[in-house]
Amino acid sequence: CNETSVLKRRLILLASGLIIAGLLAGQSQSAGDVASQVHRYGMVAEIIETPISGSDGPIDARQLMANTNILTSEPHMLAEYLERGVIGLTEKVYTSQVWTDDAVLSLIQHYGVNQVVYFPDLPTDDTNPFFNSLRRFEDGHELQHSWLKPVVVTPKIQIYEVIDGTLPFKLQCH
Repeated sequence: CNETSVLKRRLILLASGLIIAGLLAGQSQSAGDVASQVHRYGMVAEIIETPISGSDGPIDARQLMANTNILTSEPHMLAEYLERGVIGLTEKVYTSQVWTDDAVLSLIQHYGVNQVVYFPDLPTDDTNPFFNSLRRFEDGHELQHSWLKPVVVTPKIQIYEVIDGTLPFKLQCH
């Protein structure tokens, strides 16, 4: 009987140790995720706060984004920085939607997006056809979207105006 109670105590201690180890591992993973997001926010903030050389003097990227409806490759971090909502394209890990030009145009028209902000320098695991086409533009290829007008194109940030009059189709609202 005494051996049984010693065995029970040891099992309880072992189980408690495993639970505590699991909790600590989970907290460590969460802390790593938070640190990664804080670092990414810092990169977005630094890119936006760095003056951009323009032909008429320095350009303030934040000012360019004022009073616009934005579609961006960094929706969480840009929304946090600007302290307002922006639109992003759901990553392929969360959706079966492929972000073709038609799908992006539909989203742009549905939400009245008039500006696209792309951060080509920030690493991503997502292979998004729309944003990849903007990366190719940066690499010297011709911009394949006649409905986008480049406002600022640098290695770290690209800002485009959506030219409403050149959109290839209009959505019918019922």
